[in-house]
Amino acid sequence: MHGLGLSDHERSNVHKNTLYITERFRIGDKFISLLGEILANRPVDLLRIDPLQSFLGGDVSMVDVVTSFVQAGLNPLLQQYNFGCIICHHTPKTHRRDTTAWKASDWQYAGAGSAVLTNWARAIMVVDPCEGDPGLFRFIAAKRGGRIGWTDKHGAAANIRHFKHARESGVIFWEGATDDEIQSGTQKGLSENDILALLPESESVSKTVFIYDLNQKHGVGIKKVTSLVKKMLDKKKIFQSSRPRSGTRPEMMLSRFSVGDNVPE
Repeated sequence: MHGLGLSDHERSNVHKNTLYITERFRIGDKFISLLGEILANRPVDLLRIDPLQSFLGGDVSMVDVVTSFVQAGLNPLLQQYNFGCIICHHTPKTHRRDTTAWKASDWQYAGAGSAVLTNWARAIMVVDPCEGDPGLFRFIAAKRGGRIGWTDKHGAAANIRHFKHARESGVIFWEGATDDEIQSGTQKGLSENDILALLPESESVSKTVFIYDLNQKHGVGIKKVTSLVKKMLDKKKIFQSSRPRSGTRPEMMLSRFSVGDNVPE
């Protein structure tokens, strides 16, 4: 409410029209029954269940478990009481998951477990953290994103926008990110494994060309790339050698192995 700049009257309406229930025990059919009891006594426009796996009552990867909850459980309530429902759901563990080539249709299936959820939901929004800034996130309108009405800075239709956690201490609020924050926060990280993966196993490559390629492929500044390469040279995880060139200084080469004529950085 602070982030939205609501007036005292608007804040009063928020408190009057918002019901927050902490439920720690009922899951599955018992949770659906609880919802039915609440809705019978207090009609709502919008219900938010957060997170799904705290209330599902079974393995989210099992089709019958998910189908029972959303199709047999939630759908009758949605129809009877005519309200909207937002379900908050987590992704599986994300380490080693490369999403760089994902399309919007792939992001629809980012949530953990059965694809029943994707088929059931009328629309799906994915919140994806950016590597360069822990407080910056991509909001991806993955399913029916064409209906969201977002546009880019050129006015063209878009299904991705960037938001950040409020920087003001004590304020819980999503704010639109600036162009500079987006550019800085979306730069991908670079690890020693990335460098090793791009170095050929049995030949040397031009150091200048290699650093430039890393800069282009990973969006990391030349200085950062150069610094990491130097650290790996110092630790002898990679090696540097010189290749003579006619009429000019020798070309610095990088490899996974010692060539025998290593030169200082």
